[in-house]
Amino acid sequence: MTPTLGRGANIAMRDGALLGRALKKVADGHLTLADALAAHERDMLAYGFSVVREAARVGERRMAQNPLPR
Repeated sequence: MTPTLGRGANIAMRDGALLGRALKKVADGHLTLADALAAHERDMLAYGFSVVREAARVGERRMAQNPLPR
């Protein structure tokens, strides 16, 4: 994660909030722990990598950072 714009911290807070919601579904008996964690991981990877790619684009344009490898 590019160390600008607070994106890493924001994603970490989002991860924690969404994990808490997933664990509530386990506590309520709606999902098993394995299913809740698998769904959380799928979602986290999708939005997390999206933010990393966008942060890298911003870093290239505004801070002359090296681009992500393809």
